[in-house]
Amino acid sequence: MPTNQYDKGDGVRLYADFKANAVFADPTTVSLYVQDPNETEYTHVYTATGSIQRLSTGRYYYDLEVGITGMWYYKYEGTGNVNQTAEAAFIVKRSEFP
Repeated sequence: MPTNQYDKGDGVRLYADFKANAVFADPTTVSLYVQDPNETEYTHVYTATGSIQRLSTGRYYYDLEVGITGMWYYKYEGTGNVNQTAEAAFIVKRSEFP
């Protein structure tokens, strides 16, 4: 699996697209699970005022600042009107500078 690489301190935008019958559609609930390289897990749920943003019907994103080097994993999960999941990973490179 090809993996994107970022520098420590970068902002990483995590995207998700949800479709029903090949057409963008909004799930009833959109959840994002993030696991950092220390295996600490974070959960985010879409709300009108939350940290997950809705770009348009069926299209969402979350902005994550990465401060730990190593492999990061994330999974978006849609439930209700659209039942769909998508997982991905990326690497935060070690820096020679503090």
